[in-house]
Amino acid sequence: ARYRADTGDARLFCMKFAPIDPWGEGFGGLGHPNSQTQIRMGHELAEALKPWLGKEQTV
Repeated sequence: ARYRADTGDARLFCMKFAPIDPWGEGFGGLGHPNSQTQIRMGHELAEALKPWLGKEQTV
């Protein structure tokens, strides 16, 4: 919300993903998400975008 206020751009949104489960998902290189985590995060992002999908946005 602060970045949106600082920029004056009401189209900006931010979300936090669920943390990486080191025992169930593991990590990729240098602590980055691995492919299993990326798939889960993709599903989370798709759910978060559902309210905006199919709606025409004005710029």
